[in-house]
Amino acid sequence: KGYPQAELWMGAHPKSSSQILNGDIEVNLHYILAEDPTDFLGSRIARNYNDQLPFLLKVLAAEHSLSVQVHPNAKQARDGFLREDKIGIAIDSPQRNYKDSFHKPELIVALTEFHALCGFRPVDELTHLLKKYLNYSKFPELAVFYEQPDSDNLAKLYTAMLIANQETKSELIDTFIKHIHSTLPANPQEQYITEWSVQLAKDYPGDIGILSPLLLNIVVLKPLEGLFLPSGMLHSYLKGAAVEIMANSDNVLRGGLTPKYVDSDELLRVVDFNSSQPAPLIAEALNAVEHEYLTPAVEFVLSLIQHKQDMRTDFQPSSSPEIIFCYEGSFVVENCSQFLPLEKGQSLFVPYEVEGFSIQGKGTIFRAKCPV
Repeated sequence: KGYPQAELWMGAHPKSSSQILNGDIEVNLHYILAEDPTDFLGSRIARNYNDQLPFLLKVLAAEHSLSVQVHPNAKQARDGFLREDKIGIAIDSPQRNYKDSFHKPELIVALTEFHALCGFRPVDELTHLLKKYLNYSKFPELAVFYEQPDSDNLAKLYTAMLIANQETKSELIDTFIKHIHSTLPANPQEQYITEWSVQLAKDYPGDIGILSPLLLNIVVLKPLEGLFLPSGMLHSYLKGAAVEIMANSDNVLRGGLTPKYVDSDELLRVVDFNSSQPAPLIAEALNAVEHEYLTPAVEFVLSLIQHKQDMRTDFQPSSSPEIIFCYEGSFVVENCSQFLPLEKGQSLFVPYEVEGFSIQGKGTIFRAKCPV
């Protein structure tokens, strides 16, 4: 459109469905699927996912940090959606937590160097960092955590931080920033904590999310490395461009670094306080040109197709609808003597009924579909 975009959605979510070209006519993919879900999705997927495309593919460009957030599991999403419907919160209300009744596991794959916060740090590491960078005697939950550093006391500590009055939050933040400026980082992780916390304090003054780089793991992905985020994992994307695939849901509970609605009680019900050490995912080879990112998600699978020279690859029917997105280069997609150009930045929806296709060209394509 001639100006920067933060997100590009490719899919059929009712909130913002893709528009596809059917001949010379632009049509809404969500409506097209509803007219004939069996042909477009296949009977298995149509039956299992209520005639909906199970996944949503995005391109994400984070110039500034995105909100600290968490996604619900399947039961939490279903119960929360019904509960908010029952009490009459409108779907488009800013105070609505659950926009649909589905969970939202997601996989992000870096296109540039990508910085993210993801999951609580191991308790031993967190204890050390809190003592070094947040020595604040007026906050009793810190002393309790130091005495017994476990997930239960971490939950109590984080809860106390989140629900504290603004005066207490400001004192915590000021103490943290003073320690950052007076303490030398001992390793690259502490350097990341210093740099990101100072930046967040400039971008979101007074927001308790400024402490997030201290509490959460900082993960730096190289291009084409992935990161899987299960339900319940607190996270924030800090900077970089990436391809993201998720279950077809828009359920987000926010905990900071945002002007949007924050429901602390619901967030705390959903967050998993068990410590983790997320590791980057490397795509595994399926053949000479296609590599797949392995995750436990049942709604989606993402693979990477790379033609390092102008060549042709044939793909057999996959028993699933697909979205293919051209990240680099130029291709022609062929099916039944139909030839469709696929240039950088363009995507193509492949219905279930398509019995295989071929790709001719040079460059890089992301391929999204459902697991077999």
